[in-house]
Amino acid sequence: MHRLILAFGLLGLWSCGDSTQACTLAACDDHLSIDLAQSFSAAEAYSVTLELDDETLHCEGQGSAFTCTGIEGGWEPAQVVVSGGQVRGVALPRAPSHFHLVMTSNGVVVVDEAVNEITYSRVEPNGPECGPICNNGSVEL
Repeated sequence: MHRLILAFGLLGLWSCGDSTQACTLAACDDHLSIDLAQSFSAAEAYSVTLELDDETLHCEGQGSAFTCTGIEGGWEPAQVVVSGGQVRGVALPRAPSHFHLVMTSNGVVVVDEAVNEITYSRVEPNGPECGPICNNGSVEL
């Protein structure tokens, strides 16, 4: 009986003095939201070219049906944001250091903007001592 009490007592002391942090398993992804100051009617067809650090993405479509290509990996490289019947911007699941966006409709350039400096917020969903660490940013053109 004394051994049992001693064993529980030692377990209690060990757990009270433990200074390690338990980490949760919440996930996050890098993200950049490119918001257009002017929205465009989704009734028109658009082509979007986005030159990033080391890759070029292409999106084409009309209405809410846009297809984006440009990188390997089996996941959507970008998403054209359509809301309320208007093209509002582009969402990227990455955090580039700079980009150049060109959007055309019927062969006419409607947006041609380069951004060379992007500020990101650091996101640590499991706390500062636990990974992952992700970067989220937003730019308005």
